[in-house]
Amino acid sequence: MAKGLVSIEKGRGIFVKLFSPENIVEPLHMYLQLQSDENYTMHVLEARMIIEPSITAYAAMYRTEQDLKNLQFDIDELKKCVGDAENHAKYDVKFHLDIAIASQNPIMYVILSPVHRLMPQIKSKILASVKDAHKAAVEWHQKIYDAIAEGDADKAFKMMEGHLKIAKEHSEKMLKVDKKKNVRKPEAFK
Repeated sequence: MAKGLVSIEKGRGIFVKLFSPENIVEPLHMYLQLQSDENYTMHVLEARMIIEPSITAYAAMYRTEQDLKNLQFDIDELKKCVGDAENHAKYDVKFHLDIAIASQNPIMYVILSPVHRLMPQIKSKILASVKDAHKAAVEWHQKIYDAIAEGDADKAFKMMEGHLKIAKEHSEKMLKVDKKKNVRKPEAFK
């Protein structure tokens, strides 16, 4: 009702909802989940390749000291996640969303958040299929962090492009492994 800004609770009254990014992010995330098909991994990655390098350049220009602390924390936690796909995905996603926050443009977080909420499932499959995926994520996150910390927008843009290029290669490997697994399974076990 009233474009989702008002809620009516029977026997209690009419209430104005608190407005936050979650009011937008969660429905968009649900939409993306429901619209996904067998190509959604590459669609998610392509969207990220279009959007994230520019956001990273803005983060390099406008980040605060607190943003740098948050990003370094994300990297430090990611390093600890060897063999732990769930926490790896958590800190990987947090790092990318903290870059969006560091851009100092609140729209960037709203745009990236639903896309990154699709990542944990994708990330677990990649970690299971690609031997050096964890190591590569840590290395590239550090390169991106360094460029942002230096305030070098061009370098930050290029580092994110490089990171996502590797992510694309890892996604393609994961999809090949998935395809082989599906081909080998008898129909009764799919």
